[in-house]
Amino acid sequence: MYKNQSSKDYTSVISDRHFDRLKSMLKEAEAAGAKIHSASDEPVPTTGRKMATQLVTDVTDDMEVMKSEIFGPILPIVGYKDISDAVHYVKSHDRPLSLYLMSFDDKTQDSVLKQTHSGGASINETIFQFAIDSAPFGGIGPSGMGNYHGKEGFITFSHAKTILKRGRINTTPLLSPPYGNWLQNLVLKIFIR
Repeated sequence: MYKNQSSKDYTSVISDRHFDRLKSMLKEAEAAGAKIHSASDEPVPTTGRKMATQLVTDVTDDMEVMKSEIFGPILPIVGYKDISDAVHYVKSHDRPLSLYLMSFDDKTQDSVLKQTHSGGASINETIFQFAIDSAPFGGIGPSGMGNYHGKEGFITFSHAKTILKRGRINTTPLLSPPYGNWLQNLVLKIFIR
């Protein structure tokens, strides 16, 4: 348990607007029957933009915490009776940005990863796959497209510019119709994949 979420060691939500959005999500979920379990002894502050991790149980798909990307310390938890129920739930919704699986069973890990699609996945861990700045991070579908971090980030946020420059000798006419001469056949064999 965090004893003091106002500690200087605890990070802040990026803006007042986003902090208010997160508090609103929690309030809406609780009013609709969800239970909020805080990692702090203190209530979520009304100002200051610091919020301890909030686990949200008894959620339903119509709650905002289940419909929107959260980008904050709120983690909705969906219960299940059998792992196949969990897989079915994931597959019947938009592909998530991240999938977190808590299981030490190799067969379960393999099965879930093969049957589901997500931008990234962590087994027996949460969030840290994002912190590895040399590993690609990103979504597929509604959670976004492409990757960033490391080389993949450079490629995603760069625009490769193709430049073709011809010299003084122009051999293009040699490859123009009519087709079938020995030079064209040689060029096709060497250069065309």
